[in-house]
Amino acid sequence: MLLEQGFTETALVQLIAHIILKFTKQLATEAEISHRIRSVLDLPWIASSEEIRLQYFKELALEVQRGDKKIAVRDFRDSKSGIESWYAKKIEERYKAVSWDRIFSKEFEVRIRIYRRMISETKNVAEIVSIVSLAHTAGVGIVSDWPETQTFDPSEFDAFKNAILTRIDQKKKEYEVFERRYSSSKNTDLMSRLGCTEGCYWCRALCWGERGHDEHVDDTRIHHSSHQPRGLRGTHQKSKHLGVRSCHMSNDDDLVDFRQFRKMPWKVAKAEHFSDWKFSKHYNEKFDELMRWFMQELHNDIAQSISVLPPTAARLQRYGCVGLNLHEIMQRIKEQMS
Repeated sequence: MLLEQGFTETALVQLIAHIILKFTKQLATEAEISHRIRSVLDLPWIASSEEIRLQYFKELALEVQRGDKKIAVRDFRDSKSGIESWYAKKIEERYKAVSWDRIFSKEFEVRIRIYRRMISETKNVAEIVSIVSLAHTAGVGIVSDWPETQTFDPSEFDAFKNAILTRIDQKKKEYEVFERRYSSSKNTDLMSRLGCTEGCYWCRALCWGERGHDEHVDDTRIHHSSHQPRGLRGTHQKSKHLGVRSCHMSNDDDLVDFRQFRKMPWKVAKAEHFSDWKFSKHYNEKFDELMRWFMQELHNDIAQSISVLPPTAARLQRYGCVGLNLHEIMQRIKEQMS
């Protein structure tokens, strides 16, 4: 414990060394975290929310194409959780992979050398107090009161300084350890790149807004999305067939059932219960065809997972969910985004 010798010169040496070492560790940790975060932000596919979503859907589509459809079926049921879990895992993998740069150790050594030199050059206790105050203001009250009751002759002060430096050298290894508890998914810069991840109630299409836009006070708070086939979310018709239409295809006089409501006109449902979402066709159509491909590939699995009937071949044909080629779709998306 600090001050284990009571409020003595020895205890003060311990306290000063602890404050300097703890603050040095804090600065080195911040430098290491900042370096790792920058390395994640430098990934090409993290340049924008559009690039991130392309990477996410690309990986999901390749899994589906290989015949592994469970994750895709799960993620389309809860799109927000799906993409956020995937993103957190991807950035954490990159965040941990850059540890070989030894930024923490380098920064720690540099800072310790600076503080050792500063202490060795001090002429009195007040100057040491000033150094400590830069490191940690919480320790200043204890340290700054001490010079009023303690004086040194030059040789005693040199011994006091040397005791601090010796204590720092003795305890340095205990502090020179990078704490790995920080989670990259807590970083606001990284999460802002992902954009808004709220999903449409009816189709689970992800919102295209910026992260936190729903806290705005003007119309920019409203979620907007490239709505996708509703069956991806598991929405089905009264006939128990999985739905195929996207939200913007519904007519205002269509009757919808949701929550505790039955046979409510779509126009009324939008205005009274889903006014925080836009349901018109979105200007960003880059992923529309890809979502129809997912519907083409997953409709049987989704229907089976929720014990409903798959859509009829005629409805899949009518709404463009047949004859789609993943490679061609991805090529078109890349061309549109280049």
